[in-house]
Amino acid sequence: TLKKPTIAPIRPPWVYIIPEHIWGSSSCHDINTAKFFTDGQPMVGSGPFQLTGWDKGQNWTMTANPDYWGGAPHIDQFIVKKFSNAEDLVTALKTGTIDYSQSISVRLFDQLAKENGANGITTHIGPETTFDQMSFNMCDPTAAYTSTYCKSTGSTGNPALRDPVVRQAISWAIDRKTLVDKVLAGYGSPGTTVVPPFATTFHYDPPADQQYGFDINKANAMLDAAGYKDTDGDGIRNMKGGGANLDFRLILRSDSDISADLGQYISGWLSQIGIATKKSVLTDGKLEQAWLANDYDMYIWGWGPDPDPDFILSTFTSGQCGSWSDTCFSNKQYDQLYLAQQTAKTPEDRIKIVDQMQGILYQQVPEMVLMYDNSLEAYNSNKWTGLEDNISPQPEGSLWNQYTPYTALTIRPVGSGGSSSSGGISPIVWIGAIAIVGIGAAGFIASSKRRAKNEDDLA
Repeated sequence: TLKKPTIAPIRPPWVYIIPEHIWGSSSCHDINTAKFFTDGQPMVGSGPFQLTGWDKGQNWTMTANPDYWGGAPHIDQFIVKKFSNAEDLVTALKTGTIDYSQSISVRLFDQLAKENGANGITTHIGPETTFDQMSFNMCDPTAAYTSTYCKSTGSTGNPALRDPVVRQAISWAIDRKTLVDKVLAGYGSPGTTVVPPFATTFHYDPPADQQYGFDINKANAMLDAAGYKDTDGDGIRNMKGGGANLDFRLILRSDSDISADLGQYISGWLSQIGIATKKSVLTDGKLEQAWLANDYDMYIWGWGPDPDPDFILSTFTSGQCGSWSDTCFSNKQYDQLYLAQQTAKTPEDRIKIVDQMQGILYQQVPEMVLMYDNSLEAYNSNKWTGLEDNISPQPEGSLWNQYTPYTALTIRPVGSGGSSSSGGISPIVWIGAIAIVGIGAAGFIASSKRRAKNEDDLA
């Protein structure tokens, strides 16, 4: 029951509804402290599989629900296993220890694809559901219209990055196509806006004459015209009027297999427009601390947004500084548009507003979408069939990592026959259906909200 009409989801799809008659008692009222997965606590679920076992930090087991309203699955259960590194995961896939893996690193996926079905491993290139981005510290404690969090914490960010001309010049200086070709081995496309292409209804590509291209000369001319010149002759531009160097701290993620390559390319291009970078490599935990403290200039991370754009757009509203905001971007017009898209009268009206919001972010560049990443999957096709795209036309959908239980109902052992509508459970246990690198069960759930915290952890 809502207080006002809304066309947008008021909660993201990864915030789940739980039964009040079980979890509504006074002892379990605080959802933040409720112990869902401990002995003696009820396990509740209505999907095709239900959690029946959890070895924290190692694996968890999902067992088929024979009473599922959409029909019983064809397999008894699947086990999600954790691996400490991607190489061990791919070895396990080749030897049959596990049967499926999702979000494999680009290098290892390319290797599997070139092996062309060796060991019965079939590769699948799925849709562009995630993106890599470079974020800029936009926190300005002195600005009249800025977040309370930004005012209270302050910022060590270089003030030059608060100037949209500097951010726009940086955007012109980065060759996104080269990043796709060299860093992603072609498994993706150059980035534009924060709603990825798989969200076909809401993804907005700016008109060709408004898009940032790769033009070092244009970037240099923009900085010259704005007054950022090398006044001390050291090869690095200075602040307007001859102040400090444009020397930005660039944080890279130690948990990413592509972050170092991205940093190398970007630093090289920025040096061509008179901007120096001091690169540091941090764990995700250390990067989160720097982000929350506004103690950074730039960092590279990524997102995996939902099909509906409401949540990813919300992260750029002023009130999200210190919470979901990457940059402490604050724009009054944008905030008003965010509320307007939630209460638009028709889907067509909402699309127009969402496009306008993406346009503001694209032109203002609080963070730069570097590239969209294809979802990369591999599975043992000698043993399993029925992993099907849940969208048409194929092969643009994901085989298993879907927003519906589609494949959970169609997958079955090779030679077992049957269809998703026939029901019946195979006596075979599907071991290692999904392999997770570096995180536990909570990380798998969280990955749909922010790939930034789990970019290369899902596999």
